[in-house]
Amino acid sequence: MFGERAIVVPDGFLVPGHKNGGVYVVRIDGDDLTKTVETVNITAPKKDYFYHMGYWVDLNGDGRKDFITARSNAVAGQGELLWLEHPESGLDSPDPWTEHVLGNIADVSIEVQELSEYKGEIIVFAAQFFDEALSMHRVSKKDGSLIQSKTIDDTDILSAYNVAMVDLNNDGKRQLLVNNHEQKDALNGIWAYEFPSDPMNDDWTR
Repeated sequence: MFGERAIVVPDGFLVPGHKNGGVYVVRIDGDDLTKTVETVNITAPKKDYFYHMGYWVDLNGDGRKDFITARSNAVAGQGELLWLEHPESGLDSPDPWTEHVLGNIADVSIEVQELSEYKGEIIVFAAQFFDEALSMHRVSKKDGSLIQSKTIDDTDILSAYNVAMVDLNNDGKRQLLVNNHEQKDALNGIWAYEFPSDPMNDDWTR
């Protein structure tokens, strides 16, 4: 990735009263893994927004892996799916990485996959806690643009918290494993959504 040991740390989530987060890359000493060399903030300030874990993937074909993630200000409809463009100078860049906001279509956890149905793209599954939704997004690996979006569930999932693509029965058929986080125990759960024949256009069975 960077030719050195490093750890990415999306920041700001969950700590009471802490909203102004960023995405940091912690450079680790090459000889002693218990020591850090430097902490680099690759994001520009955005008031009241905090970040979540993301994925490294080249989204503009330049051979350098960019970082795609979600951020939120805890307000429904204002969370963002975005990617940070990896500059030629990498972690030595004096400026924040260029950000590309794809829309108000994610806020907490995302899962990134490459599916055989969609060549030259990544698929982003978003568990939208504040929007109370589960969604799917096609993103080009050529220029990082948003191609198409699909809402899988904005009725029953309520405050979706995490999403993962799995094969629960080991039969080669894919599912999305999703949980939510509600104050009432009776509304909490873990669900599997079955992949339909046409994921972007068909209904998903829960």
